[in-house]
Formats: sequence, structure tokens, C-alpha cells
Amino acid sequence: MKLKSLLFIAVLSLFSLQTNAQERRRMVGFEISAGPSVSLGKIGDFNVKTGKGIEGIISFMPMEHFGLFAGWGWNLFKDNYYDFEDNGYMFGLQFKDNIKKSPFSYYLRAGGLYNHMEIEDATPNAVDGFYSDSGHGLGIHLSAGAEYSLGKGWSVNSNLKFQHLTRDVILPTPLRDNVATKVSLNYLALRVGIVKYF
Repeated sequence: MKLKSLLFIAVLSLFSLQTNAQERRRMVGFEISAGPSVSLGKIGDFNVKTGKGIEGIISFMPMEHFGLFAGWGWNLFKDNYYDFEDNGYMFGLQFKDNIKKSPFSYYLRAGGLYNHMEIEDATPNAVDGFYSDSGHGLGIHLSAGAEYSLGKGWSVNSNLKFQHLTRDVILPTPLRDNVATKVSLNYLALRVGIVKYF
């Protein structure tokens, strides 16, 4: 009789521990994502093609739906002769919610950037080796995404983001007069990635 009671208590204890482990809310997430980026206008007088980018983001959700995010991102746009790179840091607030208690959830992010633009020759045998760096400055980051939970803290996600950055940068010109020009880089980026929550 005592053995049955002990087994019953042991099974209840294990079930209780398992339930608590499943209900534990994971507050920290790390994601890596990549995808295409589309400029919403010219960069100075240059029409750039669809680019590409990659980013890593850490999120911290101390409240059930609200938290913070921060990360690093890199984007590359090209025309026929030059590479236009935008890279740096992003940060801000995040809202996240499940969709009807399913494995799907959605999230919204709003915040800022601390990025810079670099321009350099894209041709491998460039003689003049043009290079220009705008230096870091503040910009705007807005994004919305959806996520699907795979279990055990793993998820896949996809998001659409808008970024805006205005900086003074020296653009390539035939005369190479080294005069800085105010340039705005506005683009949309589609990202697909994987997330691990702790």
C-alpha cells in the first residue's frame, strides 16, 4: 500500500513539474534573419537595384505582451558601378501576442537606428578605389512580423520592416569634388529567420 502511495505521489510530482516547465514564459529571444531589401527611391542620383540584408536581434519581454529589442543589421544595394552599404544598430519597443492560443503569434516593433552608409567601387578592377563613409547617425525603424512556434523555445519568423536614414555622404561624381551631400535611404526589407527563446 505504501509503495502504491509513493508511486502515485511521484507521478503527480513529475506531472506537476512538467506542467510548470511547459507554462514557463520565455522572456529572452535571439533571432537571425535574412532576405531582400528594396530602396524606395534613389540614393542621391543613383538608381539602385533590389538589395539584400542580414540581421541579428535580441528581444527581452519582461511583461506578457510588451518588451524591448536591440540588434545589428547590414544591407547592400548596388548600381552598375558602386556598392551602397547600410549597417549599424537598431533598438526600440516591441509588442507581441498569440493568435487565438495557436502556435502562431504576431509582433510589432518601433524604434530607432544608429547606422552609417558606405559607398565603394563594385567593379573588381577599379583603378581609383572610391570609398566614402557617412559616419553613424540616428534613423527610424518600424517592422511587423509573424512567428510560428516549433516547440522547445524554437520558432521561425518572417517580418516586413521599413528603415529611414538621412546622412551627409560624399557621392561618386566625375569631378570627385569631395563635397558631402545629404542623402536619404528609405527602404523596405522582407526578412525570414529562426528564433531561439530562453
